[in-house]
Amino acid sequence: MHITQKQESIQARFERKTNNPWSYSLLLSSTYNGYVKGRSPYYGTLHIEYAQLASSFLVGYNFNVIRFAAGPSLHYTTLENPGYSSPSPYKDNTFKAGFAVEAGLRFPAKSRIFFDFNTQYQYVGKQNLGTYNFFEPVEELQLSTKPANYLCFNIGLGIRFGKIVK
Repeated sequence: MHITQKQESIQARFERKTNNPWSYSLLLSSTYNGYVKGRSPYYGTLHIEYAQLASSFLVGYNFNVIRFAAGPSLHYTTLENPGYSSPSPYKDNTFKAGFAVEAGLRFPAKSRIFFDFNTQYQYVGKQNLGTYNFFEPVEELQLSTKPANYLCFNIGLGIRFGKIVK
């Protein structure tokens, strides 16, 4: 089976830095949206759309412009094959606990506006892909499970609120 995949993502972070090098943040992510399309000579056309929303509570340690953070996360996943691609549409919504690990650079360290570059790994576990019904030939295929973990590279612009200590 030949499969193509598309993903889009967006994240928002609300962070509070303490007086020492520690910080804590709430990270809201929509980092696993897209679709999988494929074609099998035996089963025909496959089209699955998915979306994953995550909220993570991260505790971080900051070395001037370098940051490391980790913490628990909760993932809400929607998986469906739309009605136009299957005679019997399937939709599954699940909540799963996981965790996030992040390392990044944030500079300049002491200015109101900053650039943020980070790498993030989100562990979610396996996602059940459900049953897929094909138009031609008309039959069902149980798609089993697939890992829903992901690694992403983020580039962003941030604003610091409050007093900035020079």
